[in-house]
Amino acid sequence: MRNFNLMRHFNLMRNFNRLLLVLLFISLGLFALRADSPGNAPLSSPSSLSSSPSRLRFESPRFIVTARAPGAPNLEYWANFSEKALDRLAPDYGKSAPAGRKVEVKVCLSAKDFERESGMRAENIMAVALTDRGVMVLNVGALAAVSPLEQFQTVGHEMVHLLLGGVQTEASREAPQWLHEGLAQILTGQSRDTASIRLAWAGILGRRIPMSELSVSFPHGGAASELAYAQSASFTRYVATQAYAFDSPAAFFYALLRYPEQARGILKDLNDPATLALLETRWHGSMSAGYTWMLAITSTSLLWGAIVALFLVAYIRKRRREKAVMENWDEWERED
Repeated sequence: MRNFNLMRHFNLMRNFNRLLLVLLFISLGLFALRADSPGNAPLSSPSSLSSSPSRLRFESPRFIVTARAPGAPNLEYWANFSEKALDRLAPDYGKSAPAGRKVEVKVCLSAKDFERESGMRAENIMAVALTDRGVMVLNVGALAAVSPLEQFQTVGHEMVHLLLGGVQTEASREAPQWLHEGLAQILTGQSRDTASIRLAWAGILGRRIPMSELSVSFPHGGAASELAYAQSASFTRYVATQAYAFDSPAAFFYALLRYPEQARGILKDLNDPATLALLETRWHGSMSAGYTWMLAITSTSLLWGAIVALFLVAYIRKRRREKAVMENWDEWERED
């Protein structure tokens, strides 16, 4: 009888252990399914956010934001940021997607990921627009290290390139590179007050870069790059407000976006070598007064004092402009 009870107790213990193993495997299986479900991916609403084994995706009315999983940043934040930047750049553009299709924004956490997606070195680059594909690539590691104003200027700068890319598609004509860079600087507040000094010195020394060269390529880095950006902003402002008599470069930009036929005619003119040369000659003439006062200053003993004063004035104007941009941005945020 004693042996029978021991055997029965042994069988009960063995069955109990089997039951525990079954329950353990079931629990592990449920945990794995729950961890792989889209509803547990970082960020919000399953209706807007989807995932695949390699990429996460968030859609807003005009943008599709994607990133490699795992460890993706807040895609919804960058989608909303892009929406606000587009509204800021083109408030009358409407809620339709640029060029009739949503812009893809690829968010990259690492420099290696950015270089893979953009095909460019990540050094000193926070974002890049691939206009032929309608894609913007963000180096969020670099963007996180700058102020909200610089983030807006960077994202907005690349968005201008994308919007002009849409204009090119609609008009079936290429926009010159100087127009891309000039409008991107002006509309995002990146054009510098010291640019006029740089342009004046380049005129005095005969070192201006021909605009025909800046139509197709842009120097990278150094003084040549700074001069190219300064020339592009100044020449774009002249073309928009003097040659085509718009109230501002922004009004000129909006006209390119709204009216494909007008955009086609303007881009045809700006790509014509004879028309471009004529506009460049007139632009140089409009700056001749600047060269005159620069030469007058260099002929006096007040040269260094004048240079210091000019840079102080430029610095104060820059700080005021940045403050105004930030106040407008904060007001815009409160309205949302």
